[in-house]
Order: sequence, then structure tokens, then C-alpha cells
Amino acid sequence: LASARLNGRLTWVVFGCRPEPVEGVRVDYRGRVFGQELAKLYCECHICLVPSWFESFPLPQLEAMACGTAVVSTPSGAEDYLFPGKNALSAPPGDPAAISGAIVRLAQSRELCRSLVESGLRTAPLFAWDKSVKQLEMVFAAGVAARGENKFERLMAELTVPGRAGRN
Repeated sequence: LASARLNGRLTWVVFGCRPEPVEGVRVDYRGRVFGQELAKLYCECHICLVPSWFESFPLPQLEAMACGTAVVSTPSGAEDYLFPGKNALSAPPGDPAAISGAIVRLAQSRELCRSLVESGLRTAPLFAWDKSVKQLEMVFAAGVAARGENKFERLMAELTVPGRAGRN
């Protein structure tokens, strides 16, 4: 739909599973892509489309944001970091008209695209692994503190760890 509305000016760059051919749509299929090659691919694209029906905590949107690529996505699983109209455009799963409408909006508005990219670049670092681990540790510590005792410290004191000084 989006390709037709933009007079065929779109090329779909796809990685992962091979898509079914769609008449009138140019597809550049890249197969399985990882690491630096994936980051380069995100950087080369103008829009990252993630039309998932269900995800638990999808990373492609954050990866694209970190690479300065505008995102069009369904909200499935990305509710913690995907803010429609602020750092991405969102459409309901299974609604090709809404998805293509979001793509067309981005393709026709450099200002909207720039705004989403800038906001995405600010969003992505908030979900870096080291920050996520620290937040999880704080949640665990708060849970332990709420019980009035530090079971973790007591457990560590009781453990016998071979080769550890002071423990037999």
C-alpha cells in the first residue's frame, strides 16, 4: 500500500525471514544479519518497520533508534519505550492501511522524521544493558529491604565457595 501511494519510490530492505513477493514492491532481502552488519543496515535505512502481532520486549525498535533511524511499529511489547508521535509512529497490528499511512507520513515529512530520530536517539540509551541491570538490582534490593532483612547477605555469608578466601 505505501509503495503504491508513494509511486513505487520505496525499496523494502528485509532481514530475517524471507517475505512473500508483493507485486510492484522492490525488495532487497539480506537474510540473517547480526552485529556491525545489522547496525550498518539500520543506519542506511530511512524507516524501520516492525509490524509484529506479539513480542515480549522487542529490540529492533530500540536498535533502530540507537542508529538514528525513524521507527514505525505496532505497540506489541514496546509499550515501555515506544511513545507514538514522540519517538516513533505506531499502528495497530493487522492494519495495513494504518501501517502504510504511517510510512507515507514519514516519507512525506522530513521534519517529522527528524523529530522522531532525535527523540529516538535520546530514548535508546535509557535501555542500555548496564542501566537495565542496575535497575533490576535496585528492584531486588528494594524487595529485600521491604522484608526487613537482607537475606542475600545472610545467604552469601553461609555459602561455602571453594577457593574463596575466608570460606571453607
